[in-house]
Amino acid sequence: MWQKIKQLREERGEFLAKMKAILAKSDTEKRDLSEAENKEFDDYNTKAEQRKVQIGQYERTQELETELAKQGKGETRIGRDDLNTPEKAAEAKKAEARAAFDKYLRFGKNELADNETRALTVTGAGVVGDRPFYDQLVLGMKWYAGVRQCGATVLPTSDGNPFTVPGMNDTSNTGILVGEGSDSESENDPSTNTITLNAYKFDSTWIKLSLELIQDAAYPVEATILSMASERIGRALNTYTTTGNGSGQPDGFLTAATTGITSEYHNAIQYEEIIDFIHSLDAAYRNTGKCFIMLHDTTLAAIRKLKNPLGQYIWSAGETGAPSAILDYKYVVNNDMPQLATAGAGGNVMAFGDFSRYFLRDVTAPWIVRADELFISDGLVGYKVFSRHDGNLADTRAVKLLTLGSN
Repeated sequence: MWQKIKQLREERGEFLAKMKAILAKSDTEKRDLSEAENKEFDDYNTKAEQRKVQIGQYERTQELETELAKQGKGETRIGRDDLNTPEKAAEAKKAEARAAFDKYLRFGKNELADNETRALTVTGAGVVGDRPFYDQLVLGMKWYAGVRQCGATVLPTSDGNPFTVPGMNDTSNTGILVGEGSDSESENDPSTNTITLNAYKFDSTWIKLSLELIQDAAYPVEATILSMASERIGRALNTYTTTGNGSGQPDGFLTAATTGITSEYHNAIQYEEIIDFIHSLDAAYRNTGKCFIMLHDTTLAAIRKLKNPLGQYIWSAGETGAPSAILDYKYVVNNDMPQLATAGAGGNVMAFGDFSRYFLRDVTAPWIVRADELFISDGLVGYKVFSRHDGNLADTRAVKLLTLGSN
């Protein structure tokens, strides 16, 4: 698999090099990109971003397979003589649960022995996934959830009961200088607010695998289900953590954040406006080193063509495998963001800020259900994964939006 990752990285590097060459040519000739060059640039941009996503997918699958292989090796290292210590007994219990989990995925609940059933915590028709299952599911979801990639504060909980998270902002307060042997009675309270995080259920929809694949001991059934489920749930969660309205769903950051600037045009952004947009965020947030720009891929393509007054492109491409940047700030492509070309007046096409102030809740007990008969006429077995999440921006001043104007 590492060879495929290497190939994809090399291809992405080639596409980035071609994009640079197109920009360099127009720069040398002191002209704008022609229509053909614009199309060619956008094509390379799309391919480069596709390779970036593919690299993440292969790396994620490789991590999952490595983790599962380690767990499998852990089962064989534990002997009977080792069970006389609490630590080894706990390891043996985990190994038993992992073996039972794999058996459940391959053959169903009816094939489990009583001790395996107890190890799995089977309830009704489904199985509650353990912490390793949750960890691997969330690892895969990261590539499809913009707020996770931007460093959202993740709050894992063992249950789904609502709980309150305090928010606090102290950027407008400062200390004072006092003389020797004296103090001050001044009080500067930080502004506070609270948010309540619930636990909304997300459904992977049916993942269908053939009987032949499932019965093949060498086929990574768990890794395959995890990979597909994490992509599907990750995409759905990304939609709601981006645009959700908080009514029976998470609050998206676009709903909670505040406007930094409004551009002049309804379908274009100017270089100076991006400068003003970045500086609309309080320096107290900007200097944390945690700030990201988030935007749609087509908006990124337009930004990549912008120049500063010296004629230099404001987008800088990192070396192969390294992150690119816009005016020295890392960015994350989030295709649930409105697009520059189609959002229209009032559309929020860019977000910038410290996304660690966005709180993302995960319930650490996902459910997996196996359907033996529903698709059996096609020789398939169906799996569903359910997981519960919520999110909200605790400090609305930590993220700013660039809103399109009306001209």
